[in-house]
Amino acid sequence: MMTKKANWVLGFAALAGGIGFGAAAWAQQGNYPSRPVTLVVPFPAGGTTDATARALAQKLGEQLKQPVVVDNKAGAGASLGAGFVAKAKPDGYTLLVGSLANMVVNSYVYKNLPYNPQKDLLAVHGVMSMPIVIAARGNLPQKTLKDVIESSKTKPEGLTYGSAGNGSVSHLTAEQMKTQTHAKLEHVPYKGSAPAITDLLAGNIDLAFDYAATTAPYFESGKLIPLAVTSTKRLAILPQVPTLAELGYPQASVTSWLGIFVPAGTPVDVVSKLGVAIREASRNPTVQDVVKKQGGEAFDLNGSELKSFVDAEHKRWRPVIENLGLTPN
Repeated sequence: MMTKKANWVLGFAALAGGIGFGAAAWAQQGNYPSRPVTLVVPFPAGGTTDATARALAQKLGEQLKQPVVVDNKAGAGASLGAGFVAKAKPDGYTLLVGSLANMVVNSYVYKNLPYNPQKDLLAVHGVMSMPIVIAARGNLPQKTLKDVIESSKTKPEGLTYGSAGNGSVSHLTAEQMKTQTHAKLEHVPYKGSAPAITDLLAGNIDLAFDYAATTAPYFESGKLIPLAVTSTKRLAILPQVPTLAELGYPQASVTSWLGIFVPAGTPVDVVSKLGVAIREASRNPTVQDVVKKQGGEAFDLNGSELKSFVDAEHKRWRPVIENLGLTPN
């Protein structure tokens, strides 16, 4: 039988051990970050998201006093990288560039998504928002969105439009516009933006819904015709292009967006420190310049605001996606 003294000694040892463990954990978090941080970009290198992420990573590293390394993990509609981060150790050293695709759309497109974006990932801070540009082939007779819509209704087969793929932001934007305008448009899905724009330039399709970074370079030469942007205000790099709201279709306004997320369970103080650092980094003029060149705008939401925004996006897009019966390309 154990004596009272022995019980007391064991109890004290356990308490001391617990205090020691807690102090060590506190010290580790208090010194965060003590090593390089990884920023997972679930898209290929060289694209719009990658360019923005790399600019942010550099300035975020300056804020955190540690390198922030970009790791491109593309695949499965941006789900591969998101799933990787969702399963990572929740210590603040693995961050995700979240988007409309991997934080909302994929929940209703992929049957066996390996993560739950609303439960497995925690919102930290917004980075940028990007509208879609509606562009037409240069030799299309109709030069305004109104004329394009009316013309589509008179053709038995309608007009064709290309997107970056089933369930992509460009696809959803087009379907939203079809609902609001009753335009007769036939979807031609591609595996990414580049082949869609290539076919638009070749005149193989009539329209494309894509970002300013991929469409704007062809406007001045007349190879493509800008019809509208889906933001609520005109883009600084395309001041001559009207918004859907200006043209009478405010409900069709859509913007893609990027934000930073971490695995659920990441310590509150680490999330807080990251949030402040990302806010300052994203506000940096260098980062903002990259954002504007991509045709984007600041998306300055804190963690709780970003979470509420993502929840609202789920409510907005779920019925649209389920009605379309979308499946991956």
